[in-house]
Amino acid sequence: MQMHALYVELLQWAFAFLNYLRICAYLPTLRKLAREGARSGDHSLQSWGVWTLSHLSLLLMLLEKGGYEIDTLVLATGLNLLMCALTCVLIARLRWRESGKHGVQAVGSRPRPQGRASAKTRARWPGVERRWRPR
Repeated sequence: MQMHALYVELLQWAFAFLNYLRICAYLPTLRKLAREGARSGDHSLQSWGVWTLSHLSLLLMLLEKGGYEIDTLVLATGLNLLMCALTCVLIARLRWRESGKHGVQAVGSRPRPQGRASAKTRARWPGVERRWRPR
């Protein structure tokens, strides 16, 4: 039984260390999304949303199974949920800014064209006049 206890102890330390690294691995993505000129098209809101819901369901299941006691597994899952949810919020915020429907333009995004399309654009993109809508 000594070996099993040592194995469980090592497994717990490995879990804690690897989840610490996992939490740190979210930081470059969050930093990239939070900086000026970031573009939301580089990140999939659908993937991050699925990961967020996956962490939420795991957290709820762990809390139910463990009698709502907070242990290392629950804490690590909660932190992963928080980081995924924060990433989703930043992506959604960028998409909202990039949409331009709120009157505020994202830094680094191109202004929407005004007036008619140029002759060069009309020649290159037939039918562009039908889609071209000035504000």
